[in-house]
Amino acid sequence: HILCIKDMAGVLKPQAAKLLVSALRSELPNTPIHIHTHDTSGNGVAAMLECAYAGADVVDVAVDSMSGMTSQPSMGALVAALQNTPLDTGLDMEAISNISLYWEQVRGQYAPFEATATMKTDSADVYTHEIPGGQ
Repeated sequence: HILCIKDMAGVLKPQAAKLLVSALRSELPNTPIHIHTHDTSGNGVAAMLECAYAGADVVDVAVDSMSGMTSQPSMGALVAALQNTPLDTGLDMEAISNISLYWEQVRGQYAPFEATATMKTDSADVYTHEIPGGQ
């Protein structure tokens, strides 16, 4: 079994993430904990860092060029933040950058379908309206 928490609106704040995962880890010491969020508010990397430090086994991220806003937090930012800590992923930042460059080019082909017509950047407004996904 695995316990997955899904924050579909991206409203999980860093301190709440820490409290949530700490409490779950205390009650379920042997159950893998997986956290999925969206970076709607811009707090995604900070929240996923707190989840990781509190004992989450998996946190979802997206390659940098596909991250942010209604997507997941930035892989590069999270991996860089964890470097030289006990949770260092060992992932190669140059490889992450190269993968991001590839997907940046692919993403450009789909620009007409981007959600940026309604959402141009992360916004803390999501904490007020709590509507997921740039709707």
